[in-house]
Amino acid sequence: MKTIELIVPCYNEEEMVPIFYKEAKKVLEAMEADYEILFINDGSKDGTLEVLRKLNKEDRHVRYLSFSRNF
Repeated sequence: MKTIELIVPCYNEEEMVPIFYKEAKKVLEAMEADYEILFINDGSKDGTLEVLRKLNKEDRHVRYLSFSRNF
């Protein structure tokens, strides 16, 4: 089975991550492949990391990496 990995950079995207996740999940679930969404938190100063942690707990397809500062 094919696996699709969607890599998403994030910087201060607290409000947009849930919207993006919802729409991306719709498209990925319609495809005949396993998938993973990998969010890269690039040192956000807002609540982006908390949103990513919550999504990771709720959906096994969501993973994240978090950098301590913006690169």
